[in-house]
Amino acid sequence: MKKKKTILSLKYLILFVLIPTVLGASVLVSAAFSHVPEERTEGNKAVTIFPSVSEGGEKAPVLVPEVITDEEGSSEFNPFIPGIKDDEPFIDMDSSRDFSKQYNYANALLTSKNGNCTLENGVYTATTASSIYANLDASTPFPYGTISADIMNNASDSGIVFGLSANANSFWEGAGVSYYFAFINFEGILYLGRTHNGVWSALAYTDITGFNPSNTYNLKVLYRVEKIVLFLDGVPLLSFRTDEPLTGTGWGIRTGTAGAKISNLVISNKVTVE
Repeated sequence: MKKKKTILSLKYLILFVLIPTVLGASVLVSAAFSHVPEERTEGNKAVTIFPSVSEGGEKAPVLVPEVITDEEGSSEFNPFIPGIKDDEPFIDMDSSRDFSKQYNYANALLTSKNGNCTLENGVYTATTASSIYANLDASTPFPYGTISADIMNNASDSGIVFGLSANANSFWEGAGVSYYFAFINFEGILYLGRTHNGVWSALAYTDITGFNPSNTYNLKVLYRVEKIVLFLDGVPLLSFRTDEPLTGTGWGIRTGTAGAKISNLVISNKVTVE
């Protein structure tokens, strides 16, 4: 019996020794998962940057541009104002065409091809509607150049014809008749049209500011075959270019109603404008 008690006592002794050891390990494990941060101490303060202020306003430096004078010492500004010259886009034309031949129109005559006009002191006055007076003489053709006239259209379509060809002595429009017609129409529109073998085409047009049908306007045509420019009272207003120009060389006038007047008809082979 004594021996048995001794063994039992030893058993309990071992158990008592192990229990504190295990409990101590638990405490260590628990401590490993608990984190208590240290209190931070205040470090160096950030450096504050104050930007420098550049002087402005009245104290700012003023830049004065240098004045460049012309050769004569004038500092006056003269804006560039383009003029109308032969080499400018509005009137330019391929120089391959020969415009050198000049014709004398001193004795050129216009004869009635349709309707009727009276002629007095260089003034053609229509006495009927739809009149054409033209020149188809081979000795005084108008293959290119400048033609102008003073137009009082009396609220009708009246102006200048050129590039004209016709298969009859009397004509207005229709088959076998072709020409350009530069005119002031009854509504006060500057117009460039073409009738070609009975087909009418509107080529270019623009309104005339402040139009009055009883006023007289100077209409000028610059005809360079592939290009046509119309001037009204000396101002270029319309320009037309074509790769298929009419081939006629006849020229003249056309009025739309009785009372229309065309005067001061001037023709030359000049194809440039100063």
